[in-house]
Amino acid sequence: MNLKISGLGHGIHYFDFSGPVEELDLDELFVGTYKLDLKLDRSVAQILLTTKLALTGKFFCDRCGQEYLREVLTEFKTAFHFTRPNEIGDDDEDYKLLNFDADKIDISQELKDYSSLAIPLKNLCSEECQGLCPKCGKNLNVEKCDCVIENINPIWSPLAELKEKFNNNK
Repeated sequence: MNLKISGLGHGIHYFDFSGPVEELDLDELFVGTYKLDLKLDRSVAQILLTTKLALTGKFFCDRCGQEYLREVLTEFKTAFHFTRPNEIGDDDEDYKLLNFDADKIDISQELKDYSSLAIPLKNLCSEECQGLCPKCGKNLNVEKCDCVIENINPIWSPLAELKEKFNNNK
């Protein structure tokens, strides 16, 4: 996504964008539309860009395996420092370098990176998700099963073996 900066005076400028996520060329797990709110603060030496991006992601629950939709929000700031053409070097992770003559800035890579970082590490369809039965595999959110599951802490297994050995010697 390119932002036109030529003709923008010094000071704060606000931009709102929305559209299909395909416009941003993001990961396939993002679906529907996006909403992008930008605050651009331009001064003589730099542009500070504050970005808020709202997306919808299509995920699979880590407990039950069901597909569900979830809103993904990310906020980030990027600084663009103006420099002369012969002074342009490599960008730093903290800021990007721009030629004084630049008429637009490309924030496509930042949108991709920060939307990927906003993906939750643990995906749950709901906090009350009961998951799958470890014996029969039924989705416990949909139906109950008759399986008996013994919850034995593995730390006690040597004691259980000793007890079994003791009972067999009687």
